[in-house]
Amino acid sequence: MQSIVSVKKQNIAWTAARLLLGISIIGILIYRIGLSQVLSIISSTSPLAFIIIAGGYAINWLLNSWSYHLLLSHINVKIKYSRLLSLFVASWSIGTVLPGKIGDVSIAYFLKKEGIRIRDTGAIYLMDKGIVFLFYMIIAIITAGLLLPADIMRILLAALAAFGIAAVLFVCFGKSIIQKIFGKYAVYLEDFHANISGLVRKRPLLLIGLFFLSAARWAVLSVSMWILLLMAGEHISFGYVFLFSTTANILALIPITASGIGLKEAAFVYLYALVGASKSAVLGVSLVYSIITLVIAFCVILLIKSSAKKAE
Repeated sequence: MQSIVSVKKQNIAWTAARLLLGISIIGILIYRIGLSQVLSIISSTSPLAFIIIAGGYAINWLLNSWSYHLLLSHINVKIKYSRLLSLFVASWSIGTVLPGKIGDVSIAYFLKKEGIRIRDTGAIYLMDKGIVFLFYMIIAIITAGLLLPADIMRILLAALAAFGIAAVLFVCFGKSIIQKIFGKYAVYLEDFHANISGLVRKRPLLLIGLFFLSAARWAVLSVSMWILLLMAGEHISFGYVFLFSTTANILALIPITASGIGLKEAAFVYLYALVGASKSAVLGVSLVYSIITLVIAFCVILLIKSSAKKAE
């Protein structure tokens, strides 16, 4: 019992340290760029920004829930799309508010309450994240080819190759590996592997479609960012906004700071500076976007709690 408490304390301390580091990075960026300039961008932002960002997220929720619905239906798991959408929005809100990936995987908990097995929810969660990661990497490689040093391109290509090799090994030999590692407990993971390998082998067109659905999801969110930049006086090509918005999110996967806080903002400032954008405008818009995102997540959580109380 004491060891469990100790581990929890260590996790809390580690999360707090990463959160503090992320906030510190943002503080350094603001200091170097200029507090008054960044505050000027933030304070001059129109209230319309909230509607623009909320609309972008609403469309993104619809598309992301649809990708989950397609994956679940192809492993013979039935759930109403409207119900899945409400569960996904709840999971997104928790994942946005909580640092790290704790809330992000809450979709598995919600689906389990609907009677769906963890081995099924785990498979579709991993498949969805794998497709999104592949999309991230391809966009990042395009960005690197256009604007970044050759060393970064080589690192990204090596990472993509490693991901591809790991995916092939898992699909082809995952069952044998699971049996050797987990022994008598392998039976609990064999269905998990069967779901993933079945989708890869039998539904390649579905996976290609989901890849383009991921592109559509990020295009929608990029439109919101592009409009906010226009409102701040920065006339950046939408193509660059799409590339940078996607590329910067790779840094959120690096567990140095909580949910990539600070790293994404630093990446935005660096990338947009390469095409001549104002650093203060980019940082200000990025912070506005993050703040409004948190507000939307908290509002959704409050609405869910209010609905739950009325249902009681």
